[in-house]
Amino acid sequence: MILQIADVAWLVVCAALVFLMQAGFLCLESGMTRSKNSINVALKNVADFGISVVLFWGIGFGLMFGASQNGWLGTTHFFVSFNGGEPSLAAFFLFQAMFCGTATTIVSGAVAERMRFSGYLVVAVLLSALVYTLFGHWAWASVFNGRGGWLQQRGFVDFAGSTVVHSVGGWVALAAALVIGPRRGKFGADGTPRRFGRQNVPMASLGVLLLWIGWFGFNGGSTFHMNDQVPSIIANTTLGGAAGMVSALALAWWKYGRPDANAVLNGALAGLVSVTANCHAIEAPAAILIGGIGGAVMLITASLLERFQIDDVVGAIPVHVGAGVWGTVAVALFADLNSLGTGLTRPAQLGSQLLGVAVCCCWAFGVSYVTLKLIDRRFPLRVSAEDEEKGLNVAEHGESTELFDLLTTMNLQTRAGNWNLRVPVEPFTEVGEIAVMYNQVLDSLSRASEEKQKYAEKLERSNQDLTDFAFIASHDLHAPLRRVRSFCNLLQQRYRETLDEEAKEFMDIIVSEADAMQVLIDDLLNFSRVTSHGKPIASTDSEQVFDSTLQRLHATIHESEAQITHGPLPTVHADTTQLGQLFQNLLSNAIKYCRGQPRVHVSATSQNGEIVFSVRDNGIGVPPEHAEDIFFMLKRLHSADEYPGTGVGLAICKRIIERHGGRIWIDSMHEQGSEFFFTMPIVE
Repeated sequence: MILQIADVAWLVVCAALVFLMQAGFLCLESGMTRSKNSINVALKNVADFGISVVLFWGIGFGLMFGASQNGWLGTTHFFVSFNGGEPSLAAFFLFQAMFCGTATTIVSGAVAERMRFSGYLVVAVLLSALVYTLFGHWAWASVFNGRGGWLQQRGFVDFAGSTVVHSVGGWVALAAALVIGPRRGKFGADGTPRRFGRQNVPMASLGVLLLWIGWFGFNGGSTFHMNDQVPSIIANTTLGGAAGMVSALALAWWKYGRPDANAVLNGALAGLVSVTANCHAIEAPAAILIGGIGGAVMLITASLLERFQIDDVVGAIPVHVGAGVWGTVAVALFADLNSLGTGLTRPAQLGSQLLGVAVCCCWAFGVSYVTLKLIDRRFPLRVSAEDEEKGLNVAEHGESTELFDLLTTMNLQTRAGNWNLRVPVEPFTEVGEIAVMYNQVLDSLSRASEEKQKYAEKLERSNQDLTDFAFIASHDLHAPLRRVRSFCNLLQQRYRETLDEEAKEFMDIIVSEADAMQVLIDDLLNFSRVTSHGKPIASTDSEQVFDSTLQRLHATIHESEAQITHGPLPTVHADTTQLGQLFQNLLSNAIKYCRGQPRVHVSATSQNGEIVFSVRDNGIGVPPEHAEDIFFMLKRLHSADEYPGTGVGLAICKRIIERHGGRIWIDSMHEQGSEFFFTMPIVE
């Protein structure tokens, strides 16, 4: 190939523009991955370019553009030299090396966040030294040596590489993604995909615009001459990219109800890929149509990947395979046949295009999948689960980020349980602002914890005071009350004949009040015993405890003619004495607060790992507005004259239940009976 100096200059400029696409891919992929993997992705984009250029110089250029061996591979121009001073060769090599780098770097976005750096370099070597270059010879060999490869001889046309560059990179990406599998947590048990966070969508958007600019050189330079075709090619390229973006945006907005970021970015790229094969032989309306359909094809392909649980982090496969295949087929559907120069009819051209697409799939995907599968068996291409969780920035390169340092400190706090630690603050950064706010939250939690501790100590002192009071009342008041009651009984017996009716009534009131005071003291003593805990909580046969409670209440049950029934009662974790106290209080209340013959039924069911007891009665019930009040200490809803009581019994029940880690509540209607529920830990 001999070029005029103006053409050489144009090719060098276009090579620089295509090289800019490498920066575009770096920004796009780093922005669309999580921050803990951003360094790894960026370094892969730099490293694969260096590897691909070196290998393309030593091996790839000769295989792709050397003297053809029956249209299958090149046999000359290995380790190509530019010492002869021929600028055409150097410019052409430079331009084609950029293409090789572009095809190679497509893979990095699809396999991001879980592929070893060394494994990715293996993919880069395989693609740039063999897969891309051999298929490139089959489709483009005549560009340099005048004799076409076997696909080109059959009329296959791919002007700037919808298939040769983009689909080749996309098929290899699909093979690699299948071999290493999806990221941990990407798909749920039912196959539902989870959307991970992205580090920097604005940076990804910048990457798309850089790629768009690079495409001017990608497609415009594929003429290899600065001629009158270049402006229309670049114009068609721009129209295709714009149409792809608009189409994908509209469809995603209609589907998801929002302008989806992935649709905007990948829609533009899909439109650009779609017109790459045909931009030299179509009119502007066709460019709009091809690009628009390319955006739709990208969305459909992305949905199919999720359905089959194939994880492509940045959407490289839908963009480069889906839109690449479509753009290659569109050559036969929309291109001017005279401009193609193949001499084929449109149906025959369509057959040639489909053949090229099929061959690319079988070659690029088949060779890559088999090779990577064999390598993966001996040398795993995927990082360990621990490294994936940690992030490849640290695991692969020992590079940390501000966010990683923040998360590390937070994790240390969690494991050590030391909330006095504070995370480091990097000033004037977003993560630094998060660290400041997090430290402020910790300060607030520390203050709240201190206040809670003071309140708990105060409450403990109050409980202890109540316990002390109950014991004092029990011991110091018990004897005087007995003497008062004894003296009153003695006076009633000795002077009953001489006392008038009013004095007798006063004596009866004194005895009754002394009895009530004694009941109150006994209840307070029981409450204090619960407050200061009791026996250890252990496996307890609740039915046996219930039967013992019935024996203690025998006299009360007999006097009231109460009917007490129960279903099977299970074994629970409980303090035997306190469980008996609980049954006694609930049964006593059910008998006491009933106007007719008391009927009580006790049952138990297993729910969510605990036992729910039910005590249902036919008593006077509780108004709904007082359903919570009845569990408060000394809370009474009825007159002591009508229904004697202290208002302590249910408070004792609540305290017992809370000690066992359960809860108690009531379902009641006034004058229609009540049903008390309480929970206890189950014994498996």
